[in-house]
Amino acid sequence: MSITKMRKSFAHLLKPILLGIVAVFAVSIFYGYNSLYRSGQGRESKDVLAVVNGEKITYQDFAAAYQRKLEEIEKQQQSSLISPIQETQLRAMLLQQFIDEAMILSAAKQERIKVGFFELRRERAKMIDSEIENIRKHFSENKKKPLTDEQLDRILSRQDPPRTVASLRKELEDFYKPDIVRRQLMIQKLFDKIKASAGTLDDNRLRESFKQINARQIIIKVNPLPEAQAKRKAEEVAKLAKAPGADFAALAKKYSDLPDAKTNGGAMGTVTPLIDDAFAGMKDGEVKGPIKIPEGYRIIKAESSKIELPKDFEKNKKQYRDQLKMQLEYKAMFEFNNKIRSQAKVKVYDSELNAYLIAYKAEMGTFMMPPEQRAKAYEEAVQALLKASRENPERAGPHIRLAVIYQEQGKIKEAADQLRYVLVDKRTESTESPDLWAMLADLDSKLGKVNDAKKWLSYASDMAVTIADVQLHQQIKTIAERIGARDILAAETKWLKDNPSSSAPATLQP
Repeated sequence: MSITKMRKSFAHLLKPILLGIVAVFAVSIFYGYNSLYRSGQGRESKDVLAVVNGEKITYQDFAAAYQRKLEEIEKQQQSSLISPIQETQLRAMLLQQFIDEAMILSAAKQERIKVGFFELRRERAKMIDSEIENIRKHFSENKKKPLTDEQLDRILSRQDPPRTVASLRKELEDFYKPDIVRRQLMIQKLFDKIKASAGTLDDNRLRESFKQINARQIIIKVNPLPEAQAKRKAEEVAKLAKAPGADFAALAKKYSDLPDAKTNGGAMGTVTPLIDDAFAGMKDGEVKGPIKIPEGYRIIKAESSKIELPKDFEKNKKQYRDQLKMQLEYKAMFEFNNKIRSQAKVKVYDSELNAYLIAYKAEMGTFMMPPEQRAKAYEEAVQALLKASRENPERAGPHIRLAVIYQEQGKIKEAADQLRYVLVDKRTESTESPDLWAMLADLDSKLGKVNDAKKWLSYASDMAVTIADVQLHQQIKTIAERIGARDILAAETKWLKDNPSSSAPATLQP
């Protein structure tokens, strides 16, 4: 892969991380929280849902955010229906957003970032004025000649509910509360400071970013070795590798815990310091380490290097500079995110919400995890959900989330048992939805319980008749075709034919 392609790939990988962090920036503005968190150590009352770095998240604020998100989904899909599976996901997503913002604001305080009185007043006024101007432009037929206040008043008076520019401004002033705006300004200042840490990009640094290094590495894993023993071993190997005339490849074959090192001598191929910053500033032939990494310790060697500039470098230097700036900013934000998450002290007191959060993290992170780590994450989620189900026996959510995870793990019987406990045995609060019945039908069909599967699928089909969700009806049709449920297959085929443009369900985005 060329250095140019590497750079683009690196930016593509980091961009979702940055967007996830930046999503937090809009959370409290969007939901209009009265107080996202409150200062103070520890949990003082049952009103406190969680404590993050000493800052409290309350049930009241969480409930308000949840209700507003439901209203957003209702507007998006013209339906108030949200499935029990979506509900558990939504609660976990919102809680993670609360935690993320509390962590970021805590970091802003540690950086001594402040917002002055006049700055707050000025920026708040800008936000409100900007909203009104956007509305003015929205209703203006002539974009070059904005509406006057009198003209906008007449238009607003015909809306439901009727408004004036003055009443609209009052609504916005109530919405953009000073505390909310102050938090957002603090977050923006912190983000600007983090991005500025990427430094200036002169021509030398830009050229250096195209440097390619032929590299090798030795990995000493903590597991199965204890931490102290792994560290001693890494230090001893590093000493050998740094000795004059040392054969790094031979040492990698002998000591590295990476399986392929036995044959390739720890060869990494071509790396760039932009992506692997451990190699930043290294000279040809230099050995560095041991370097602490999550798996244990790392010793690296830069064997040789060269700078390969693209043919259009001089012509498109500004474009390459902007691209590098963006990548370095993404990287700084990514490292900041990892740092505050690793250092955060988070305590969630609600066992059910905590279980949803653990399950959400496991499901979101598994595609990046090796098999052993993935299994461990799922097991932690399972144990948390089992605990929540014991402490809240009337709640269906923990059982539903367990069913989803068991299904992901290929544990079909366990998944079906959890849904049967809720839907058939009715051992929890009343919770029925077509997607759950369809899921149980699918699971039971795989267990050979075809008659039961047909019964559950008929419930799903009957409940879904009034739901404009093509994906759900397609799912029911597919299962019906597989298990030979002809009546259901015919009904779903007809529904899909009669409703070709029905909207898909709302996606749960921050």
